[in-house]
Amino acid sequence: MKKAAELKIPIVVHSYPSASDPMFDLSAPARIFRLLWAVGLDPEEWPPFIIGHMGGVRFLEMIVGGGYVDISGMLLDICELYGVEFAERLLRRIGLDRVLFGTDYPIFPYERYFEVLDRMDFTEGEIEQIAYKNAAKLLNLK
Repeated sequence: MKKAAELKIPIVVHSYPSASDPMFDLSAPARIFRLLWAVGLDPEEWPPFIIGHMGGVRFLEMIVGGGYVDISGMLLDICELYGVEFAERLLRRIGLDRVLFGTDYPIFPYERYFEVLDRMDFTEGEIEQIAYKNAAKLLNLK
């Protein structure tokens, strides 16, 4: 973590606590945040990091955490369980500047993500932010 922070390279953590993890905790976002604290870095020093799958069943932890979150897989589950309106509010609460477009293709086809995102009340600029601008910023691309 310290080397990644020094080099300013992003870290991606596959976060999907599930039934194969009996405590639903081993890859939870809160654990990732604790790891960053444990290595002795202040939040301003943290390397850029991405929590995959919105943190899985622990997605609410992303509201109070840091870093980026990708919507692959879990966004569709959240929409199915709680509705598109809830999912949009969640993404806004996390912060649209922290949300990255991602899919679990071929498990879920791209069209399913497009359908869900099209049903959300995002501006064109917010969609661009999720679709590519946040990733470009994270990777220092122009």
